[in-house]
Amino acid sequence: KRSKKLSNANASGCISEEKYDPEVMPQFEGGDETLKKYIKENISYPDEISDEWRGQSALVSFIVTDEGEVTSVNLEKSVSKALDDEVVRIIKSMPGWKPGEKGRKAKYVISVRFD
Repeated sequence: KRSKKLSNANASGCISEEKYDPEVMPQFEGGDETLKKYIKENISYPDEISDEWRGQSALVSFIVTDEGEVTSVNLEKSVSKALDDEVVRIIKSMPGWKPGEKGRKAKYVISVRFD
């Protein structure tokens, strides 16, 4: 059961690697602030999670394809099984992104802080 809303979600940036380096990066529709708002409004945590999660951050990476699809979601830093699962769920449920130029993909890493 998911009922409580998280109070903070924070998009920390992008990692560019040679094979993931378009000249114009893919973008969440509306930009970074809209991405943060999307995460904050759509992510929640299970009732059984205690206050021990406060102040901790999960780190998740994903690829935005040349078509704007979010793929290859991978947890990079864990908080707890239940919160990790929720972070991965919300990233996988994101709507498509505005693709980057030159038909290439980009790798992103987002930090989600639980306050």
